[in-house]
Amino acid sequence: MKIKFMILIVILLYIFIFPSKAKAEEITVYYLKDDNVYGDILKQSFQIPNNENLAKKIFITLDKLFNHIQNINYIPQNTKVLNVERIEEKVYINLSGEILSYGGGSNYEIGLIRQLLLNIFQYDEIGVVSITVNDEKRYFPEGSLVYGYERKGRENE
Repeated sequence: MKIKFMILIVILLYIFIFPSKAKAEEITVYYLKDDNVYGDILKQSFQIPNNENLAKKIFITLDKLFNHIQNINYIPQNTKVLNVERIEEKVYINLSGEILSYGGGSNYEIGLIRQLLLNIFQYDEIGVVSITVNDEKRYFPEGSLVYGYERKGRENE
């Protein structure tokens, strides 16, 4: 009985001393393993407060992707997440103009978009993604447009 009581006391102390740790949630950031855009994927986990809404989680996930250069990261330097808005199953992501500064190349563009979509569609509640650049619907240098892009394998509703 004393052991159970002691364990309960330790847990309560932990919650009161480290409340942010007790209420933490784990998010995952996906990176491509090598410069083969269809190659393996590596994951890195981060702790965030558990009370974040889904739009904020996506913002944090992309911000971590953009600012933690690891393995092969196709995101051009200095790219920023300007804002993320969620309306039901749709998410609208506004990025800074640096996202287009990689200069082109179809393989590079495929890797860049694949990395973005892997990180966004990890959240099951998201069915459609639209990416704007500085609040404008823009084509990437090789002609890709990620606007109204639906999750693969979805059934028509």
